[in-house]
Amino acid sequence: MPNKGRIRRWIKGIIISIGVLFIVALFLVFQFLKPKSDKKIIEDFNSSNSNVFISYLNYDGYKIRILQMNEELDSTKQTLLFVHGSPGSALDFKKYLADSELNHRFNLVTYDRPGYGKSQDQDVLNDLKKETSLIHYLIKSKALKKVNLVGYSYGGTITAALNGSVKKKILLAPALKGELEPMFWILGFYNWKPTRNLIPVVFKHAAEEKLHHVDELPLFEDIWGLDNASFLLIHGIEDDIVPYQNSVFLKDKLGDERVKLITLSDTGHALLWTNFDLIKKEIINFIDEN
Repeated sequence: MPNKGRIRRWIKGIIISIGVLFIVALFLVFQFLKPKSDKKIIEDFNSSNSNVFISYLNYDGYKIRILQMNEELDSTKQTLLFVHGSPGSALDFKKYLADSELNHRFNLVTYDRPGYGKSQDQDVLNDLKKETSLIHYLIKSKALKKVNLVGYSYGGTITAALNGSVKKKILLAPALKGELEPMFWILGFYNWKPTRNLIPVVFKHAAEEKLHHVDELPLFEDIWGLDNASFLLIHGIEDDIVPYQNSVFLKDKLGDERVKLITLSDTGHALLWTNFDLIKKEIINFIDEN
């Protein structure tokens, strides 16, 4: 039988090893989530045989980074303005932005929402009215024409909340109904002050927005769709992050004439990346419809 001292040293060694691995993993996560520089983004797109043009917009104390695929937008084309979720950044849509067919058909534009990407060291807006005001300001400042919004996750929520300026909205796995919001146990790390500082800032921001959904979404449930826009919803039935019933709720509310819902079987919340070809095809078909 091993003596007690040896057992204690063995347990201590395991605890130290786990601690070291945790610190290393945390460091790697923080490094991975660091926002990319403009230079690095341009290099990455160039490696995909694509040019990207980066500009900045000052808004309410924020410096908003904007990515567009043509320096001068073609006024004869429809514009797709992509809105990312939480956490996320403009680069969530990199594959869409670099796609040759989408570039041939549309002006492609996206941006880092306040608190994410280039501005992740600043607070999130955490307010749908402020988020939509930013989009209106961006559209006006950049003189965007024939704008259609593509929003993923909480970006879909923001897209649904925007009234005016947009005739067609594409919502990918949007959060729309407060009572459907799952509150995950990991949010406890954000709520508990001793562990809050161990969380990367973008996850803090995502947690802050997630916790706010329960109170904010019910304020909008009666006014989704008041702008008479047409909606394309694409949602995975296996989505555990933003439940599929959110999209069913909007379709039931606005009806078949206003909402086209595409249900993806065996698909979770990562559909933006896992179902690129289908989403691309449906976006093109939806925008091309009269």
